[in-house]
Amino acid sequence: MELLVTLALLALLAPPLLNLVLMGGKILSTAYRQTVAVNLAREALEWQRSIGYCGLADNFEAEVMGFPDYSRRLEVAVLPTAEPAWPLKTVRVTVSWQEGEQEQKVQLVTWQAWR
Repeated sequence: MELLVTLALLALLAPPLLNLVLMGGKILSTAYRQTVAVNLAREALEWQRSIGYCGLADNFEAEVMGFPDYSRRLEVAVLPTAEPAWPLKTVRVTVSWQEGEQEQKVQLVTWQAWR
């Protein structure tokens, strides 16, 4: 009798527990990919910041070396400012990747002033 109760409980609890394990793996995979994308975007922003205002690259898009699943797009735009203000540029980095049939992306934005 105890064996029958144990098997019944196992049969009831096995599908939800299996689903929990599978969803946990998918969530961890998504979190890993997002972390990689944020770090790649941050790397591009730091590289642009080290160049300085005048050396900021024009817009470009390319695959990331060493990360074939990721693509990085950089957009640089001059912001209109009032005359006495310092010139200001917007730097926007978008890192995208395919996850299943859906494209995912992470976007970081910063501003850089002429000094």
